[in-house]
Amino acid sequence: MITLLIFLFGTMLAGFHPGTNYTITSGKYDELKIAYNPENKLVTGYYFNGTGDDRHGHSQFTCIFYLEGKLAGNKAKLVTYYPSDKKEIEVGTLTVTGDNEFTIKLAKDHGGCWNVQPFEKEPVDFQLDQKEKWLEAKYVITPRAYFYNDKNDATKRKAYMVKGDVIYIDKIENGWLHCTYYNESDKSTTGWIKSGVINIDPDN
Repeated sequence: MITLLIFLFGTMLAGFHPGTNYTITSGKYDELKIAYNPENKLVTGYYFNGTGDDRHGHSQFTCIFYLEGKLAGNKAKLVTYYPSDKKEIEVGTLTVTGDNEFTIKLAKDHGGCWNVQPFEKEPVDFQLDQKEKWLEAKYVITPRAYFYNDKNDATKRKAYMVKGDVIYIDKIENGWLHCTYYNESDKSTTGWIKSGVINIDPDN
């Protein structure tokens, strides 16, 4: 009986180590899209949320930021900023709380977030809504980034993205990236792009 109680007590204590066996899956978490690469533990993503109406078909207030960090145990130290603009960098922490569940807390809110979804006062909970096969979330650093139907110049399409647009990469092959872009209405465009048009270098 004593041995059994010791075993049960030890099992209960083991449960007080959140994130030990928990995983993050790439996909959509409410207004947050997250890409997780299990090989290098890199977490990248993009949060976009808005409220109100500016009478021109857009939100009056918006909370927007790109995030990147590396998962260590059940936490990732985050660097967050507006895509392609690192003038206002805010740090934060992503904490895994369960399978495909985590919280995000920032040291300081980005402009507009306090009107939409504050991240400074307390951690914000996220749960997986839709699983995806994304490896990384990146943003465009060139004035235009064209889509291609295949990995060659002859398949160039009219569709393109502009600087600051965020993409979600699911394949990387010989300098080409297969990715998906979502506009403000969450309508998607998928295709190949050249790797030189995004922020592969962390200094971009």
